[in-house]
Amino acid sequence: MSTPAQPEWAYGADFQGTSTVIPGPDTYSGVTLEFRISRDIQGLPEGTTDLTPLMVAESLNSLLVDNGWPPAQFWGTPVDAKLNELPS
Repeated sequence: MSTPAQPEWAYGADFQGTSTVIPGPDTYSGVTLEFRISRDIQGLPEGTTDLTPLMVAESLNSLLVDNGWPPAQFWGTPVDAKLNELPS
């Protein structure tokens, strides 16, 4: 999966992605995943607790794909922008 140019995501930004499976005309399954990364840790050196929103999105997509679901397109707020890019 390629990565779009990333805006500066502030800690505490919300992210949401949805994965949908439609196996037949009368069936539908979906999963919506939401997460937020907060950084309220004082006194730790920079870089020791870095976990980026893209790292979380890619990990969640690996979990989805490994279990037969299509990957989710994650969006971030308050910046209304794609977090990850799905393959075409």
